[in-house]
Amino acid sequence: MDLILGDFIHDPRISRRFLEKRNLVFKFLDFIERLAGFKVMEKLTKKGKSINFFSYNYAKQFSKKIKKSNYLKTPIIDGDNFNPENINDSEFNFLMVGHLQGTVTISSLVFLEKFIRKYEDYLLVNNVKFVVIGGNKLSNINKDLINKKNLINFCGESFSINDYYKKNNILLVPNEIDIGIRVRIITGLSFGAIIVTHSSNLKGIPELKNKSNCLIFSNENELIDIIKSLKDGKVSLDKIRINAKKTFYEHFYYKKSVKNILNIIGNDRQN
Repeated sequence: MDLILGDFIHDPRISRRFLEKRNLVFKFLDFIERLAGFKVMEKLTKKGKSINFFSYNYAKQFSKKIKKSNYLKTPIIDGDNFNPENINDSEFNFLMVGHLQGTVTISSLVFLEKFIRKYEDYLLVNNVKFVVIGGNKLSNINKDLINKKNLINFCGESFSINDYYKKNNILLVPNEIDIGIRVRIITGLSFGAIIVTHSSNLKGIPELKNKSNCLIFSNENELIDIIKSLKDGKVSLDKIRINAKKTFYEHFYYKKSVKNILNIIGNDRQN
């Protein structure tokens, strides 16, 4: 039996609890749930010949705690090329993508709120805008952001998400929790987009390299430094776009990725 797994069964719930409350009771619940979660996963995968994850971090943890597993590269079709003619140079747009009630999006908006609180004056003066694409209503955790309409445009759900990738020159992925992988990042790579990501996402996608195929930050100060460098033209955008597209085709383009997945599973069957 071959198994391809997404998230650890216990991780999203623990991460969501982390965003809402932190005290000794919840830390104890986290500890117990992690133990129970790994026990359940051990039973579920006991008869698996080939155990695989689309997150490098999950494959690494599973191999360490339970049994050998593989990291598979998420297969994505190629996106359209970025077109600089679609960018309004008078605005500095950041695109954020994700279901508004999703754990990762909530984490991203928590970070964005902290960031705006600290650097709102600079963002307003320099006409920096955040475009958020995602269905459902804002979580109560993020409800105060609705008052930041001068900086954030909540566009709701979109069935033409490709258009936003092409029109917004920067994809911002600021979640601080590190569960799974970010398909939105791999999709951004397929468009040759400028990706600005929190360092937490490197755990799931180790192919990300700072100042090569993306820009990486770990806190609000590092993010504002990136924005200032972008505004001042100190970042080689063409280099990052070319390397982003190259990274996509080398690792995640569906024709190559699916072939590699089948090879990995086939080798596990033989062994």
